[in-house]
Amino acid sequence: MNTKYFKYALGEIILVVIGILIALSINTWNEDRKDRIYEQKMLNEIYRSLINDASYIRNHTIGYRIATVDSSIKYFDQMLLGLDPNPNNLKYYFERLTWGLTFQINEGPYEGLKANGLDKIRNDSLRNTLMRYFDFAIPRYEELIEWKLTSTQQEMVKISEEYKGNYLAKEENGEIVLYRNISSPYFIRDHEFLKLLALSKSTNKWNKDRFDELLKEQSFLIKMLEKELSIDPAKH
Repeated sequence: MNTKYFKYALGEIILVVIGILIALSINTWNEDRKDRIYEQKMLNEIYRSLINDASYIRNHTIGYRIATVDSSIKYFDQMLLGLDPNPNNLKYYFERLTWGLTFQINEGPYEGLKANGLDKIRNDSLRNTLMRYFDFAIPRYEELIEWKLTSTQQEMVKISEEYKGNYLAKEENGEIVLYRNISSPYFIRDHEFLKLLALSKSTNKWNKDRFDELLKEQSFLIKMLEKELSIDPAKH
């Protein structure tokens, strides 16, 4: 009788244990499934933000802001070479020599994922690349571009102000020097204007090089995400 009861009790215990293990397994599977759905959702959001950032940089930052400054530089280079472009465009191109730009990157989706734990990204290589891009590359490029703008923009604006209005008198080494304004094309031979032009060239090239480098890093990360999410770029 005791043996029979023992076997029955043991069977009940085994069934309970099996039930608990099955429940735990189902719960773990559900949690993994939720994590996978969340991971896919956040990676898709990061992917879309990268696509939008790359488009903004190509079309606005490089394609418009930097390209406009570049066209202004070329305009004055032609004048210096005696090619005599339309003098009626002097003011238009002069004002755009000192154009600045903003560093605009959407970090929201990544920060959201980071707040909930980057360990939810199962692909170690992708996780490390995301961290490198958002936590190192972005702050670095932003700092480099801000440094260049800060180091040159103030001086460029100061020089350009000297050409607004009529002839300006300024004392240098005990002599009165007249600075031409932009109503006459002869101002392009002024030392101060040539300095402004050189600063504009160096700043614009620096900015374009930095954004070109950033686009390459974006492209690499975008391709990794497309592979991870099985996205066909031709359909997007």
